Amino acid sequence: MEILEKKLDAASFQKHVVNKISDESLMHLNDEDLLEIGIYEKGPRKLILTYIEQNQGESSMIENIPANFQNTNNSEETIRSILTKEPKFIKVLTRQLDNQVVPAIKNLRHMNRILTNHYFERRIIREQRYPSWQEKQELAERIIDEFPHLEKTRMSADAPRESFFFWRYGGNGKGSHAGLIETRVANMRKDVPSDERLFQRQKKVKIVLPDGIHEMAAKLAALTGNAQNGKLVSGGMEQCFLLHQYLLQEGGDNMVQEIMTTFPHLLGYDGVMIQQAYERLHTNYNAQANIEEFLSIGLLMDQGGWNNITDKYVRGALRIIKKLTSRGIKRSSNDEFMTMEEIMALPLIRWMKPDPEKTDLQVVQVANITMVDKDPHIICVAEQCNEGNLFIVFRGNTIACDRSSSRAIDV
Repeated sequence: MEILEKKLDAASFQKHVVNKISDESLMHLNDEDLLEIGIYEKGPRKLILTYIEQNQGESSMIENIPANFQNTNNSEETIRSILTKEPKFIKVLTRQLDNQVVPAIKNLRHMNRILTNHYFERRIIREQRYPSWQEKQELAERIIDEFPHLEKTRMSADAPRESFFFWRYGGNGKGSHAGLIETRVANMRKDVPSDERLFQRQKKVKIVLPDGIHEMAAKLAALTGNAQNGKLVSGGMEQCFLLHQYLLQEGGDNMVQEIMTTFPHLLGYDGVMIQQAYERLHTNYNAQANIEEFLSIGLLMDQGGWNNITDKYVRGALRIIKKLTSRGIKRSSNDEFMTMEEIMALPLIRWMKPDPEKTDLQVVQVANITMVDKDPHIICVAEQCNEGNLFIVFRGNTIACDRSSSRAIDV
């Protein structure tokens, strides 16, 4: 744990301490467990999962398997002998499994429930010790060894023979595991009383607003959003932060608009108030991080992409997005004159031609009213792929970001 402590930020490691995670129990964690104990940021979760992966060797696999689960080939207790003890399953066992017939799905689930209950129920319900992925895979392999014809249940032609019962990460290399055993174990974990679970989700604390905070926010909203009032607005936003959190917690379809109405200065000051609000909401935010250096690294990726875009930070951001995303972007009828690179840039940035009879802000505001999609994105008022004034638009709102592309991307 000392090595992991050095890699993680203090807030993420503290969640391990609060949940009493030891070196042994750490090896049993998966991505869902990390989310359950409140580690939502992808960076810390990736570090933890990589650490677990590197330290889960063959020796730890054997150590993690309980005594009644080891050396099963030399034990009198077999998969078949366990199933024989269940009277309601005898017909399926003798008439189908023994005759190399693959039972119906409900009977396969019944068999899975008998076996997972036998090996894991006591540990999960009474001891709050969850089986590792190695144990679940071991059980799945033993089922197939006992009844080889159940290989026919494999999830796909190239999937492992035991994949119907357990498939690590569903064959994707990361994410949730798949299979009947994983589903049953997850359901058993839900049966553990919430206050006795090994990994407890942090309880949501209801925010109680102090007297006068609405009046304070109203006075803040009435201030003119100019440079002279910049410090007053910033300080007022910090004082009213609890109200901001309250509105986020309440949620609802009109949450975004209600926040923008209560705190209209979020739409001003080139997005600085949004950046400050983000830092207050995410206490482990690294204020020393340099987004311009990060976006510059993106320039090294796919160096043949978006070379016609003159702004290097926009170009770097698009190359990073292309590297990270696996989503396909479909052409619509309105895109027939756009290049594929222009279409792939749409989730981040779009260009609009300047209008000599309107200001750049007016050009964007008129377009923003008629936009079908509500996802935030940047609009650059300039000829296609050139540099110009930048605006962030979302749900009818507009934030002017001057010509700083790094700031616009950060906001």
